[in-house]
Amino acid sequence: MFKYQILPVPFKTVVTGIPVLHSSAQTKYEKEIERDLHQIIEEVEGIRFNDFKDLESKAEASLGYWNKNIKKTINSAGSDYKSYSKDKEAQITTQIYLFPMIQMFCETKRGSKFEIYSLGSANKFMIYSNF
Repeated sequence: MFKYQILPVPFKTVVTGIPVLHSSAQTKYEKEIERDLHQIIEEVEGIRFNDFKDLESKAEASLGYWNKNIKKTINSAGSDYKSYSKDKEAQITTQIYLFPMIQMFCETKRGSKFEIYSLGSANKFMIYSNF
């Protein structure tokens, strides 16, 4: 005679390398930037952090400036980070990247307006524009 019990199969979900973009710029290019970063994240130069506590304490020094949008973005990213950290079925396996972004709003002599966004550093960067 045999006894058996039906139990759920134990497993652990691992999110592997899918970057989540939190942007203080709030541009119409965020989906495009997120897609491109996912493809070339190792090539675009960003500031890497192993722990979110390091990001909170060193972001201003790393970027060279600080404003309320950056603080709001870091708080939003921190909220996501904490929820993933508390989830027993998820494991964060990638580093945290901070990318400097230049955002320019331009107007020509004739009144035409366009925007230019650059993400990265002098060594490697991505550019987005609507002209």
